[in-house]
Amino acid sequence: MSPATTTTYYVRSEGGCTLPGVCTSVNVIVKTVNSSVTLSGSTLTADLAGATYQWINCTGNADISGAISQSFAPAESGSYSVRITSNGCTAVSSCTSVTVCKTPVVSSLVVSASEICSGGSSTITVNGDLRDATAWHLYSGSCDGTPVSSNTTGVFVVSPAANTTYYVRGEGGCIVAGTCSSAGITIKAVNTATTLVGSTITATATGTTYQWINCTGNTNIAGETSRTFAPQQSGSYSVRITENGCTAISSCVDVVIVGIEDSYGDKITVYPNPISTDITIELPVPSKNILVDITDATGKSVLRKTYKAAKTIEMDVRSLSPGIYFINVNTSDIRSTIKVIVK
Repeated sequence: MSPATTTTYYVRSEGGCTLPGVCTSVNVIVKTVNSSVTLSGSTLTADLAGATYQWINCTGNADISGAISQSFAPAESGSYSVRITSNGCTAVSSCTSVTVCKTPVVSSLVVSASEICSGGSSTITVNGDLRDATAWHLYSGSCDGTPVSSNTTGVFVVSPAANTTYYVRGEGGCIVAGTCSSAGITIKAVNTATTLVGSTITATATGTTYQWINCTGNTNIAGETSRTFAPQQSGSYSVRITENGCTAISSCVDVVIVGIEDSYGDKITVYPNPISTDITIELPVPSKNILVDITDATGKSVLRKTYKAAKTIEMDVRSLSPGIYFINVNTSDIRSTIKVIVK
C-alpha cells in the first residue's frame, strides 16, 4: 500500500460459510514535507525552515554545487527547484522561473590624457562589462549630472573647455541605475597676458617660446621671438606663446609710434579727431618742403601729399575708409606721427 495521505485500513475474513465479522483496523500515517517556494526578486526561499536543502537546476535536473541553504540567489536566469529533507522524508518543489538582472561591472576607466591643452581632446575608455545594461552613459559635473554621451562601446572622446570630472555607469534594460566611476581631465593653462609700456609690449609668461604676430593679416613677424617686442611702426600686435606643451595667442595690442623732432619744442596739432571729411594740420612754425604721409594700421601709405611751404594744412580725407590711421609729418625741422580715427 502506498497511500498519498494518512489512511485507516480495515481487514476481516470473508467468504465460504463464514459470515463477515468484525474488522481489525490499522492507521497508516503519511508524513508530508512542505516543498513550496517563495520568489522575491531573483531570490528563491523554501517555505519550510529547519530542513535539509539541495537546490536543483531544472535544466538537466542537476544539483547545484554548494546551494544547500534555505534561500538561493541564482547567478543566471533559469528554472530552479529544491529537494527538501525533513522528518526522514524528502520532497522536491516545483520548478520556478527566475530572471536575474546582472549589474554592469566597471573594472577601471582608462584616460588617454588626464591633462590637455585648451581645445584639445582626450579619450576615456571603460574597462568593464555591460552585462544586462543596454549602454554606457557619460555625465559631467556629477553622477547623473549633465549628460555628455552614451554608447555600447564604452569609448568616449571628450574636449572640455575647463577642468572637468566625468562620470560613467551602465544603464537601461532591467538595471536600476546606481553609482558611477569617475575620471578627471585638467586643462593646462597658458599665460597669454601682456603689458604695454610706451611702445614696447612684454609677455608676462617667462621661460617659454614666443612668436610675435602682426594682427593685421595675422602674420608672423620674422625674427621676433623674444619675450619683449618693440615694433618699428604703429599697428596691432599679439604674441603666440608655447608653455607646458600648449600654445595660445594673446589678445591684440594697439601700439602707436609717436616720434617728434622739433627744434622749436612745440607739437603739431591735428583736428578734428575723429574726422570724417577734412582735417587741419597746424605746424608750430611756418615750414618748407613738407611731406604729409597718411598710413593705415599695417603701415601702408594710403594718402600722400607734399607742400612747398605752410603753417596750416587742409587735407580732404573723404577717400579713407573708417578706421585707425597715422599722419606722418616730415619737414626740414620736424618729424611727427599722430594717430587719428576716421569715422
